[in-house]
Formats: sequence, structure tokens, C-alpha cells
Amino acid sequence: MAAVLASFLLPGCASPPLLVHVAPPAVRGEVRPPRPGPGYLWEPGRWEWREGRHVWAAGHWIQGKPGRMWVPGHWRRLGDAWTWEPGRWEPA
Repeated sequence: MAAVLASFLLPGCASPPLLVHVAPPAVRGEVRPPRPGPGYLWEPGRWEWREGRHVWAAGHWIQGKPGRMWVPGHWRRLGDAWTWEPGRWEPA
């Protein structure tokens, strides 16, 4: 696990990852509102860690980027803890 944590501490990283020792609850089902226009992508809701507990953040539409692919954020287990890996744009 030390090697995994060390990978987050590379030069240029703003801060170490937040480690949470409470597993996130199951993802909630959501009803998507109408797409606001062409080129928008749905970013699913997620559990965020705030003030010592998991709080649901509803999904929302995001503007797509030509030539890029959205990789949604997700919780990743690190030993006995969890860390949030934010969504990101990658080359398509």
C-alpha cells in the first residue's frame, strides 16, 4: 500500500489523497433530467466525503469536449481505506 500512496505524492501534486475508512454506500439510482443540448454527457451521482460522513451528490450533465472521452470518477479501495479518484478527460 505504501507504493500506491507514494504514487499520489509525486512532484506537482497539490496534496495527498483523502483516505476514508468507511466504505461508500451503494450508488443510488437517478432519473436523468432532459439533456440540455447536443454534445452533453451524463456524469452520474456519487458519494462525497464531507464532515465525517458520506453525502450524496446528484448526477448532472457536462459539456463534452471534441476528441476527448470522459472517464467518470470512482471510489477505489486502498487496503482498509477508500479514496476518491475524480473524473477526468482523456484522449478519445
